[in-house]
Amino acid sequence: MSQIGAGSQDKKTFLALKAQIIADTLLLRVRKVTAATGVITTVAGNGAVGGSITNGSSAIGVGLNFPNGVAGDKNGNIYISDSFAFAILEVTSGLILTLAGDGTNGHSGDYGPATNAELNNPTDVAVNSDGSVLVADSSGRIRVLTPLNSSCAYTGVPATVPAAAGGNQNIAVGTTAFCPWTVSGLPSWIALTGLSAVTGPGNAALAVAANSGESRSATITIAGGSVAVTQAGGQGTPNLCDINQDGVVNVVDVQLMIDQALGKLAPLNDLNGDGIVNAVDVEIDSNAALNLGCSAKG
Repeated sequence: MSQIGAGSQDKKTFLALKAQIIADTLLLRVRKVTAATGVITTVAGNGAVGGSITNGSSAIGVGLNFPNGVAGDKNGNIYISDSFAFAILEVTSGLILTLAGDGTNGHSGDYGPATNAELNNPTDVAVNSDGSVLVADSSGRIRVLTPLNSSCAYTGVPATVPAAAGGNQNIAVGTTAFCPWTVSGLPSWIALTGLSAVTGPGNAALAVAANSGESRSATITIAGGSVAVTQAGGQGTPNLCDINQDGVVNVVDVQLMIDQALGKLAPLNDLNGDGIVNAVDVEIDSNAALNLGCSAKG
């Protein structure tokens, strides 16, 4: 039996319903005792073992399959964990519908439509203040049914993530409890070190491989937001013509080479390996900047 009136929100619910709800498991019914009159009535189930539910049917005209847990919300809706139907049912204004479960005993379907999910002998059900329905599932999990009209906002998701040298990237996603989000669209050079699907606030943990080739980028999706991950090329073997090692050979590198050729000797910039930095090295670097090749040593 479930009396609505345990926590503060449940007390409000109890005042709204003014009733106790009973899962009469072996009689295959759900019953209600109205507090004001003490009268008991059947609100769901006809006493026969049921099969699939036709949405919109009379709740007292359908068969249930060993209902174990019941709960109610402040609007007077009643939720039933129908254990051997592998389903969560909802009774509204005397009519019944399947809220979750496809009728198959199992565990699948997280982050998708609730009626496409498999449940494993759900034993109990509860409702929280925002209308989310919590299900005790015999798979050893508590599963949450989030209302379609719930408002979930996400923070902390950047538009771009520079990942120059590779390594781990942790993106903290902020949201409220029971709001689901996923990470998807990863290219082969980005892997997840955490979960791909999360409920509530959490981290998108990415492992970005080092890049020894051309610069590359990818757009991935985190909590519904598009995130551009960019990575310059040549991370594995430095390009000696890229003097400032910013991933490209351009006029900045040529200017650095000129400055060093005018007296600031730097062995790294001795591209032809003759012991001095001079106009020959500047020409090599200029050719590289013009995509005419880099004949640097090494």
